[in-house]
Amino acid sequence: MDTRKHTINTKGIGLIEVVISVTVLAVGLFGLLQAFPHGVQAEKDIEFASIASYLAQAKLEELATLSYDEITPGTLESGAHANSNTDSPFYNFLRTTTVELLDENLTASVTDIGFKKISVVITWPPVLGGEQQTTELVTMISKR
Repeated sequence: MDTRKHTINTKGIGLIEVVISVTVLAVGLFGLLQAFPHGVQAEKDIEFASIASYLAQAKLEELATLSYDEITPGTLESGAHANSNTDSPFYNFLRTTTVELLDENLTASVTDIGFKKISVVITWPPVLGGEQQTTELVTMISKR
């Protein structure tokens, strides 16, 4: 009878362990690569929303330098490029500015009682195949 003990060689790793490790690594990397474009799109969406807010605020500040009577009701600009220079990063941001007369209940009116509402809407093209985005800033002014 053979009295020698058989031992399993536990030194090193086998082919099955290598295949499983590579598979797990590949799945993890694939998931990470899938998330990367979404992160870039989210970052660009936030960046463009901030730019749009700044452009709308700049237009409101421009109108704030005018007197009440100089701001005429109606559409002041409709889909105008925020910057006319095609090389500008702001060229693709479109701005629509409207002014409405308001009554004492702050609803649209045809009679000027001394209140106007100014709306500035900025739209910009989709980021990485997303949807067109829009932001709007609204303020009211009164006759002094």
